Amino acid sequence: MHQATSDNQATQAEVNVDGSSSLAERKRERKKERQRELRKDPAYVERERERERKRRRELRKDPAYVERERERRRKLRKDPAYAERQRERRRELRKDPAYAERQRERQRERQKELRKDPAYVERERERRRERRRERYQTDPVYAERIRERQRELRKDPAYAERQRERKRGRYQTDPAYAEREKERKRKRYQTDPAYAERKREHERERYQADLAYAERKRERARERYQTDPAYAEGQKIYKKIYQRIKIQTSNKEEAKEQAVIARERYLQSVHSAKNSGDLPLTANLAETTESSEAC
Repeated sequence: MHQATSDNQATQAEVNVDGSSSLAERKRERKKERQRELRKDPAYVERERERERKRRRELRKDPAYVERERERRRKLRKDPAYAERQRERRRELRKDPAYAERQRERQRERQKELRKDPAYVERERERRRERRRERYQTDPVYAERIRERQRELRKDPAYAERQRERKRGRYQTDPAYAEREKERKRKRYQTDPAYAERKREHERERYQADLAYAERKRERARERYQTDPAYAEGQKIYKKIYQRIKIQTSNKEEAKEQAVIARERYLQSVHSAKNSGDLPLTANLAETTESSEAC
């Protein structure tokens, strides 16, 4: 009698367990079915995405969560299969115009925030300049296009004036830029005779036609004469050679040309020897110039 009761109780328990299990399974299946139906509704899908994005934005405020995510991604990137799945997923997503627009909007917002940081703005400018310089040196077609564009733009007086003003401002505020420009001009002046002659002619014309420019040049020369020993020595060489050749030939243009050459040689030798700390002697250079002329 007791045994029969126990058997009945065990059977009833199994039925209850099986029934509960079946009920839970049916509930799960109905939920999955409902989710499948809902996913066919674009509005529902978009709401779910927005809810997920909002949740992630909140989570990103937690440094511990951010660090855990970084570590998880680092591990996943080592898995080639994961990397391939990610690439495939991005390819599929790019076909969705709504996703592409969201990405563009997100990028625009990020750029707006970054542009408020002066350090970021300066890094971006330098990166673009470096990229342009590299392309200019390695791509002749691109370099020619840039030169042609610059030639056309220089025909516009307003553009030319804006460029001069911009360069003056940067020259005064950016010491590294000023030094690069000086070095570039020195090299070109020494290696390109046509450029050197154009510069001298331009200086002469502007000096004669623009009184304010002539006064600024004289004031700058006076200040530099007092503060720059190499410049002062170069000017002494110029005057000495100019006077001597003018007396010998009575030709002012030739005297000026030879004096400029002597001064440039001296300044070039100073520039080459500046790391040694020893400036070339004026007398030695003058003798060298006289010897080369005698030959």
